[in-house]
Amino acid sequence: RTHTHNRGLLCVGCPQVGPLKVFVSKHLFPPDLNGVSGGSYDASSASWVSEDGEVRIREGCGVRCRVIGTTVEEGNVQGVGSINDEFLGLIDNGDLEG
Repeated sequence: RTHTHNRGLLCVGCPQVGPLKVFVSKHLFPPDLNGVSGGSYDASSASWVSEDGEVRIREGCGVRCRVIGTTVEEGNVQGVGSINDEFLGLIDNGDLEG
């Protein structure tokens, strides 16, 4: 699941990567979502919205990201990821209904 803020998003609690927390900077978003070339962060709904409005990444959404690096500190592993590629990005809008 994701946690969003104006610098990017944090992916946590994914069974495929275990306890790893992966930060995805807005600079590693697709151009239509990164707030630079298009799209923007909507602070009122705590979500990233694509330029055309079709993609909305908000708290609790499922996001597929690619881990591009990790750091290891005493008992803590963190990752850096990207959603700027085919098949990456929003995969589940987080709604409990269907």
